[in-house]
Amino acid sequence: MRRPVARRFPLSVRPLVWERATRVLESLLCGVLVAVSVTVAAPRTARACSCEPSDLAARRDAATAVFEGRVRAIAREGSAEVGPARLRVTLEVVQTWKGADAEEVVVMTTTDASACGVPFTVGHSFLVYAASDDTGALVAGLCGGTKPREESDEDVAALGAGVTPVDVQDAPARTRATPPGAGGCASCHVGTARGPTANADGSPMTAASLMTIGALGALAAARRRIRSRRRARAPGELSP
Repeated sequence: MRRPVARRFPLSVRPLVWERATRVLESLLCGVLVAVSVTVAAPRTARACSCEPSDLAARRDAATAVFEGRVRAIAREGSAEVGPARLRVTLEVVQTWKGADAEEVVVMTTTDASACGVPFTVGHSFLVYAASDDTGALVAGLCGGTKPREESDEDVAALGAGVTPVDVQDAPARTRATPPGAGGCASCHVGTARGPTANADGSPMTAASLMTIGALGALAAARRRIRSRRRARAPGELSP
């Protein structure tokens, strides 16, 4: 029997076979890279912010403070090069429903999306549901219900009319007026020294007032002299 003779490709065909094999290998490697990328990205998607549904009553009960505020300033805490940042947000309180009794309130949030940080923006208003952490600081997150004011009309309508806080320390001091006494001129002014040239209210008299008082005194003295002369007349000179 004749042995089968191995077929050999001509030298001119070998480069084409190698080129096709290389293309197939590249396609396989691309498929492997895509599969690895999807596998690596899948856990990140699972760690994204995910909130359980809650109603308004539950959000309000869980919050330490519920208020509408306008963002005045945002400050970053910690190093900007190491992981997500913790943000210190100062808000001007427009109206409050719970726990925010000052004109300004500071809340904390994070830039980490997986931790449901709130994307606060300076100059924009937000409806804030903030809860106290272990240190007593107020912390706001998306799962707590905090959201931009333009997206919270239903919550505001359900919460009802809020209260505008006023800082008592910043209010100007008011002098309480003392009511007048029971009656008489003596009760109108107490403790004011009045000299011979002072009015009843303690203010100095003008020149016209002094002249008027002098004229009245001279007239009274003239009347007393006339009466004295009449009394000195003889009884016969008196009219019957």
